[in-house]
Amino acid sequence: MMLHRDVRGNGPPLILLHGLAGSNRWWRHNIEEFSRHFRVYALAFPEYGGMRRHGREIAVETAANWLLKAVDRLERGQRVSLIGHSTGGLICAMLAAMEPGRVHRMVLAASIAQIRPPVEWPMRETRWPRSRRS
Repeated sequence: MMLHRDVRGNGPPLILLHGLAGSNRWWRHNIEEFSRHFRVYALAFPEYGGMRRHGREIAVETAANWLLKAVDRLERGQRVSLIGHSTGGLICAMLAAMEPGRVHRMVLAASIAQIRPPVEWPMRETRWPRSRRS
């Protein structure tokens, strides 16, 4: 799994997730302050920012699974806090719905909600998954 990330600070893990038209650089003005209290991971989705050449069109559920794998790789089962902007917020919310025990806290900044019928842009949602703990 290829990850493009900016990591700074020490403390509990905090993952920052950008929106549809963004990259992990969107967080550059926030990382310093967050890193005073957290170990901050500003991730870039495949096909965005520094991952542009490694990506492909993915659905929102696939992106949530990608995020879960990233969390597993970076924090090996530890609960994490998430901040998601725009589509990144939707993906964070989906991860929390899929694996509620993995999320400590979550902030959705200018997040979008599930759209029905699905809109035609690279990250599309088809359905909310059931919690894997059900």
